[in-house]
Amino acid sequence: MDRIKIQKPLVDRTIGEEWDAWKNIDLPTHVLEAYSIPRRTTLEDLRDELAKIGCADVSLHKVDDAHSMLAANQLHSNKWLRLRKMANASLVSQNVARSSASRLRPHKLRPRTTPFVARRLVEGVLGKRSNVSEHQLKAELSSLKQWD
Repeated sequence: MDRIKIQKPLVDRTIGEEWDAWKNIDLPTHVLEAYSIPRRTTLEDLRDELAKIGCADVSLHKVDDAHSMLAANQLHSNKWLRLRKMANASLVSQNVARSSASRLRPHKLRPRTTPFVARRLVEGVLGKRSNVSEHQLKAELSSLKQWD
């Protein structure tokens, strides 16, 4: 038992950046990273590939030659397009996502346009009231409430 000696390790692993589990809290959850993108691929190529898998109307932001960010919730795999969540993304992409969070809003579907809504928009722009009967307005309002 007397022969056991405790030596100081040659490499000190405590020096360096500490890993913090709380760092990923401020990352947007609706943003994905496209990684390992081939060099000659443009944003238009990415949009075309996303359109094939049903994500045609997402916003894309280039991070560097091999990484891009897109505001979408669905993970898809393709021949050459690989997507991952921002928690697993590269550090560069995470920093860009934090700094440009206002540009990376989640995609919302456009609300349904009804004759009532269109009439209200046109009346507001022109500053004139339309000559639609009160009965017709009530019918349109009730149909709007049924859609909600």
